[in-house]
Amino acid sequence: MTASSPSNVWAFGSAGYRGLGIHWDGKRWTRRLFAPRSQIWNAAALGPRGGTWVLGSTCVNGCRNWIQRYDGRTWRQMAIPTVRGYKVGLQAMHARSGTDVWVTGGISRPSSGSKTIAAHWNGKRWRVILGPKVPLREGLGFLFTDVVGYGPKNVRMTGTIKSMGEGSHRGGLLAHWNGSRWTHLRVNEKQGLEKLAVDGRGGLWALSGSHRSLLHIAKGKVDRRYTPQVGGKGQAFGLTHIPGTTSLWAVGLSGRLGTIWKYGK
Repeated sequence: MTASSPSNVWAFGSAGYRGLGIHWDGKRWTRRLFAPRSQIWNAAALGPRGGTWVLGSTCVNGCRNWIQRYDGRTWRQMAIPTVRGYKVGLQAMHARSGTDVWVTGGISRPSSGSKTIAAHWNGKRWRVILGPKVPLREGLGFLFTDVVGYGPKNVRMTGTIKSMGEGSHRGGLLAHWNGSRWTHLRVNEKQGLEKLAVDGRGGLWALSGSHRSLLHIAKGKVDRRYTPQVGGKGQAFGLTHIPGTTSLWAVGLSGRLGTIWKYGK
Protein backbone atom coordinates (compact mmCIF):
# COMPACT_ATOMS: atom_id res chain seq x y z
CA MET A 1 0.00 0.00 0.00
CA THR A 2 1.27 3.51 -0.78
CA ALA A 3 0.01 7.11 -0.78
CA SER A 4 1.20 10.60 -1.63
CA SER A 5 -1.87 12.36 -0.19
CA PRO A 6 -5.35 11.53 1.15
CA SER A 7 -6.60 11.72 -2.45
CA ASN A 8 -3.88 9.52 -3.97
CA VAL A 9 -3.85 6.15 -2.20
CA TRP A 10 -2.97 2.85 -3.86
CA ALA A 11 -3.48 -0.68 -2.53
CA PHE A 12 -2.09 -3.70 -4.37
CA GLY A 13 -2.94 -7.39 -4.28
CA SER A 14 -4.07 -10.06 -6.72
CA ALA A 15 -7.13 -11.06 -8.69
CA GLY A 16 -6.88 -14.68 -9.72
CA TYR A 17 -3.41 -15.06 -11.22
CA ARG A 18 -2.89 -11.37 -11.98
CA GLY A 19 -1.53 -8.44 -10.01
CA LEU A 20 -4.20 -5.91 -9.03
CA GLY A 21 -3.98 -2.25 -8.05
CA ILE A 22 -6.87 -0.22 -6.65
CA HIS A 23 -6.69 3.58 -6.47
CA TRP A 24 -8.51 5.98 -4.11
CA ASP A 25 -8.84 9.55 -5.42
CA GLY A 26 -10.60 10.88 -2.32
CA LYS A 27 -14.05 10.03 -3.64
CA ARG A 28 -14.02 6.61 -5.27
CA TRP A 29 -11.93 3.50 -6.02
CA THR A 30 -10.76 2.49 -9.51
CA ARG A 31 -8.66 -0.54 -10.43
CA ARG A 32 -5.74 -1.61 -12.62
CA LEU A 33 -5.02 -5.22 -13.67
CA PHE A 34 -1.43 -6.21 -14.49
CA ALA A 35 -0.16 -9.00 -16.77
CA PRO A 36 -1.31 -12.62 -16.29
CA ARG A 37 0.76 -14.57 -13.72
CA SER A 38 2.09 -11.34 -12.24
CA GLN A 39 2.62 -10.47 -8.59
CA ILE A 40 3.06 -7.04 -6.98
CA TRP A 41 5.89 -6.75 -4.45
CA ASN A 42 5.96 -3.04 -3.60
CA ALA A 43 4.90 0.39 -4.83
CA ALA A 44 5.55 4.09 -4.25
CA ALA A 45 3.13 6.96 -4.97
CA LEU A 46 4.84 10.31 -5.59
CA GLY A 47 1.96 12.47 -6.76
CA PRO A 48 1.23 14.02 -10.18
CA ARG A 49 4.84 14.95 -11.04
CA GLY A 50 6.60 11.85 -9.74
CA GLY A 51 3.94 9.36 -10.75
CA THR A 52 3.43 5.97 -9.16
CA TRP A 53 6.18 3.32 -9.27
CA VAL A 54 5.34 -0.38 -8.98
CA LEU A 55 7.75 -3.29 -8.44
CA GLY A 56 6.52 -6.74 -9.41
CA SER A 57 7.37 -10.01 -11.10
CA THR A 58 5.87 -12.18 -13.81
CA CYS A 59 6.35 -15.94 -13.79
CA VAL A 60 6.03 -17.57 -17.22
CA ASN A 61 8.81 -20.12 -17.93
CA GLY A 62 10.71 -18.69 -14.97
CA CYS A 63 10.22 -15.48 -13.00
CA ARG A 64 11.54 -12.02 -13.82
CA ASN A 65 11.25 -8.72 -11.96
CA TRP A 66 9.93 -5.54 -13.53
CA ILE A 67 9.37 -1.91 -12.51
CA GLN A 68 6.58 0.15 -14.04
CA ARG A 69 5.82 3.85 -13.66
CA TYR A 70 2.38 5.45 -14.03
CA ASP A 71 2.31 9.17 -14.87
CA GLY A 72 -1.46 9.56 -14.45
CA ARG A 73 -2.21 8.49 -18.02
CA THR A 74 0.23 5.81 -19.19
CA TRP A 75 2.12 2.89 -17.64
CA ARG A 76 5.78 2.63 -18.75
CA GLN A 77 8.42 -0.06 -18.21
CA MET A 78 11.51 1.14 -16.29
CA ALA A 79 15.07 -0.22 -15.98
CA ILE A 80 15.94 -2.57 -13.12
CA PRO A 81 19.38 -2.97 -11.44
CA THR A 82 21.75 -5.60 -12.86
CA VAL A 83 24.95 -7.22 -11.60
CA ARG A 84 27.13 -8.99 -14.17
CA GLY A 85 27.21 -12.74 -13.68
CA TYR A 86 24.45 -12.74 -11.04
CA LYS A 87 20.71 -13.27 -11.05
CA VAL A 88 18.98 -10.31 -9.36
CA GLY A 89 15.83 -10.77 -7.29
CA LEU A 90 14.08 -7.67 -5.95
CA GLN A 91 11.80 -7.62 -2.91
CA ALA A 92 10.88 -4.02 -2.03
CA MET A 93 11.01 -0.42 -3.25
CA HIS A 94 10.74 3.11 -1.86
CA ALA A 95 10.80 6.35 -3.87
CA ARG A 96 10.90 10.04 -2.92
CA SER A 97 11.11 11.31 -6.50
CA GLY A 98 11.85 10.05 -10.00
CA THR A 99 15.55 10.63 -9.28
CA ASP A 100 15.63 9.11 -5.80
CA VAL A 101 14.42 5.49 -5.80
CA TRP A 102 15.64 2.65 -3.57
CA VAL A 103 15.10 -1.07 -4.08
CA THR A 104 16.33 -4.04 -2.09
CA GLY A 105 16.67 -7.75 -2.66
CA GLY A 106 19.45 -10.20 -3.40
CA ILE A 107 21.84 -11.49 -6.03
CA SER A 108 22.81 -15.13 -6.58
CA ARG A 109 24.80 -17.50 -8.75
CA PRO A 110 25.56 -21.22 -8.33
CA SER A 111 29.31 -20.76 -7.79
CA SER A 112 29.12 -18.27 -4.89
CA GLY A 113 25.64 -18.50 -3.36
CA SER A 114 23.55 -15.43 -2.60
CA LYS A 115 24.18 -11.93 -1.24
CA THR A 116 21.84 -9.22 0.00
CA ILE A 117 21.84 -5.89 -1.84
CA ALA A 118 20.36 -2.41 -1.93
CA ALA A 119 20.29 -0.31 -5.09
CA HIS A 120 19.67 3.40 -5.72
CA TRP A 121 18.26 5.01 -8.90
CA ASN A 122 19.40 8.62 -9.54
CA GLY A 123 17.23 9.20 -12.61
CA LYS A 124 19.83 7.82 -15.04
CA ARG A 125 21.37 4.65 -13.61
CA TRP A 126 21.34 2.21 -10.70
CA ARG A 127 24.06 2.01 -8.03
CA VAL A 128 24.17 -1.44 -6.39
CA ILE A 129 25.42 -1.72 -2.77
CA LEU A 130 26.18 -5.02 -1.03
CA GLY A 131 24.32 -5.47 2.27
CA PRO A 132 25.94 -5.26 5.72
CA LYS A 133 28.04 -7.99 7.29
CA VAL A 134 25.93 -9.23 10.19
CA PRO A 135 27.69 -11.63 12.59
CA LEU A 136 25.46 -14.71 12.75
CA ARG A 137 26.13 -18.28 13.79
CA GLU A 138 26.76 -20.86 11.10
CA GLY A 139 23.69 -21.79 9.10
CA LEU A 140 21.93 -18.46 9.59
CA GLY A 141 21.59 -15.63 7.10
CA PHE A 142 19.32 -12.65 6.52
CA LEU A 143 17.14 -11.20 3.80
CA PHE A 144 16.06 -7.58 3.38
CA THR A 145 12.28 -7.30 3.27
CA ASP A 146 11.42 -3.59 2.98
CA VAL A 147 13.06 -0.19 2.55
CA VAL A 148 12.49 3.49 3.39
CA GLY A 149 14.82 6.00 1.75
CA TYR A 150 15.48 9.56 2.92
CA GLY A 151 17.94 10.40 0.13
CA PRO A 152 20.87 8.88 -1.83
CA LYS A 153 22.96 8.64 1.37
CA ASN A 154 20.31 7.75 3.92
CA VAL A 155 18.20 4.59 3.80
CA ARG A 156 16.73 2.17 6.33
CA MET A 157 15.74 -1.44 5.73
CA THR A 158 13.97 -4.20 7.59
CA GLY A 159 15.14 -7.77 7.40
CA THR A 160 14.47 -11.29 8.59
CA ILE A 161 17.15 -13.58 10.02
CA LYS A 162 16.58 -17.11 8.78
CA SER A 163 17.94 -20.62 8.98
CA MET A 164 18.97 -20.75 5.32
CA GLY A 165 18.76 -24.53 5.04
CA GLU A 166 15.36 -24.92 6.71
CA GLY A 167 13.98 -21.51 5.83
CA SER A 168 12.62 -21.01 9.37
CA HIS A 169 12.64 -17.49 10.83
CA ARG A 170 14.97 -16.68 13.75
CA GLY A 171 14.77 -12.92 14.31
CA GLY A 172 14.43 -9.39 12.97
CA LEU A 173 16.93 -6.87 11.66
CA LEU A 174 16.89 -3.10 11.09
CA ALA A 175 19.75 -1.75 8.93
CA HIS A 176 20.90 1.79 8.02
CA TRP A 177 23.13 2.95 5.13
CA ASN A 178 24.64 6.46 5.47
CA GLY A 179 26.29 6.66 2.05
CA SER A 180 29.56 5.03 3.09
CA ARG A 181 28.85 2.28 5.63
CA TRP A 182 26.15 0.12 7.21
CA THR A 183 24.99 -0.07 10.81
CA HIS A 184 22.41 -2.55 12.04
CA LEU A 185 20.19 -3.39 15.01
CA ARG A 186 18.97 -6.88 15.93
CA VAL A 187 15.26 -6.83 16.85
CA ASN A 188 13.78 -9.45 19.16
CA GLU A 189 10.97 -10.57 16.83
CA LYS A 190 11.12 -14.29 16.09
CA GLN A 191 9.10 -14.05 12.87
CA GLY A 192 11.34 -11.28 11.55
CA LEU A 193 10.32 -7.89 10.15
CA GLU A 194 8.25 -7.76 6.98
CA LYS A 195 7.21 -4.16 6.19
CA LEU A 196 8.46 -0.68 7.09
CA ALA A 197 6.91 2.82 7.12
CA VAL A 198 7.76 6.20 8.64
CA ASP A 199 5.50 7.56 11.38
CA GLY A 200 5.65 11.26 10.43
CA ARG A 201 7.44 12.14 13.68
CA GLY A 202 10.97 10.83 13.07
CA GLY A 203 10.28 7.22 14.01
CA LEU A 204 9.38 4.06 12.12
CA TRP A 205 6.64 1.47 12.01
CA ALA A 206 7.58 -2.16 11.30
CA LEU A 207 5.24 -5.08 10.65
CA SER A 208 6.31 -8.50 11.92
CA GLY A 209 6.53 -11.57 9.72
CA SER A 210 3.51 -12.99 11.56
CA HIS A 211 1.46 -10.09 10.10
CA ARG A 212 -0.16 -9.65 13.52
CA SER A 213 2.29 -7.39 15.38
CA LEU A 214 3.23 -3.77 14.74
CA LEU A 215 6.48 -2.47 16.20
CA HIS A 216 7.05 1.24 16.70
CA ILE A 217 10.75 2.15 16.63
CA ALA A 218 11.90 5.57 17.88
CA LYS A 219 15.03 6.80 19.65
CA GLY A 220 16.44 3.29 19.93
CA LYS A 221 13.33 1.90 21.65
CA VAL A 222 10.95 -0.73 20.29
CA ASP A 223 7.28 -0.64 21.34
CA ARG A 224 5.10 -3.61 20.33
CA ARG A 225 1.48 -3.15 19.31
CA TYR A 226 -1.05 -5.40 17.59
CA THR A 227 -3.19 -5.31 14.48
CA PRO A 228 -6.90 -4.59 15.01
CA GLN A 229 -9.51 -7.33 14.90
CA VAL A 230 -12.78 -7.01 13.01
CA GLY A 231 -14.88 -10.15 12.81
CA GLY A 232 -11.84 -12.35 13.45
CA LYS A 233 -8.10 -12.21 13.81
CA GLY A 234 -6.55 -9.33 11.92
CA GLN A 235 -3.54 -9.79 9.65
CA ALA A 236 -1.85 -6.83 7.94
CA PHE A 237 0.21 -7.32 4.78
CA GLY A 238 1.09 -3.76 3.76
CA LEU A 239 1.77 -0.41 5.47
CA THR A 240 2.00 3.16 4.27
CA HIS A 241 2.35 6.59 5.86
CA ILE A 242 0.36 9.50 4.41
CA PRO A 243 2.73 12.48 3.99
CA GLY A 244 1.88 15.56 6.05
CA THR A 245 0.05 13.50 8.67
CA THR A 246 0.76 10.96 11.41
CA SER A 247 -1.66 8.49 9.80
CA LEU A 248 -0.62 4.91 9.17
CA TRP A 249 -2.72 2.92 6.69
CA ALA A 250 -2.59 -0.87 6.54
CA VAL A 251 -4.15 -3.40 4.21
CA GLY A 252 -4.87 -7.02 5.12
CA LEU A 253 -7.51 -9.47 6.29
CA SER A 254 -10.03 -9.59 9.14
CA GLY A 255 -11.15 -13.19 9.13
CA ARG A 256 -11.98 -13.73 5.45
CA LEU A 257 -12.68 -10.08 4.67
CA GLY A 258 -10.19 -7.85 2.86
CA THR A 259 -9.69 -4.86 5.16
CA ILE A 260 -8.08 -1.42 5.10
CA TRP A 261 -7.19 0.15 8.48
CA LYS A 262 -6.23 3.69 9.43
CA TYR A 263 -4.25 4.49 12.59
CA GLY A 264 -3.59 8.02 13.90
CA LYS A 265 -4.57 11.39 12.43
